[in-house]
Amino acid sequence: MIRISKRQMNEYVKDRLYELLFEVFSQKKSEEDFKQFFISLFSNSERIMLIKRLGLIYLLLKKTEPRNICQLLKISPSTLTKYSLILDKSKNIYEQYEKVIKKEKVVNIFEELLNTLYGPGTPGVDWGEARRTRGLILKRKKYGI
Repeated sequence: MIRISKRQMNEYVKDRLYELLFEVFSQKKSEEDFKQFFISLFSNSERIMLIKRLGLIYLLLKKTEPRNICQLLKISPSTLTKYSLILDKSKNIYEQYEKVIKKEKVVNIFEELLNTLYGPGTPGVDWGEARRTRGLILKRKKYGI
């Protein structure tokens, strides 16, 4: 459980810290740099909390079934309901995820096309690898990730 002090921070200080956070995060050029920074900045429970929140919002925007979201992320239905209400109130969140969702749709279409062309049973194709790929595609369709 993450605990925050009851004493309120000055709004100016809070705004300056948000600016600092943006500057620090925007300077990371590669995924590996970002990952190292993220791991050094947050504790394990904080990282898991942030990743689950991002995944939850992402899956809600992709219209994944609520039961599948709860099962995949190991969250309660009440947590899912809470974030769906937050998502309904804030339309700005959708704009942030829209590009990622569109990009993933294109990648999924190409993967499905390649798996159709070079699936199990096609001469010269490793059947085991093709089955694993097909399984991943089906899982991605079901869970959204």
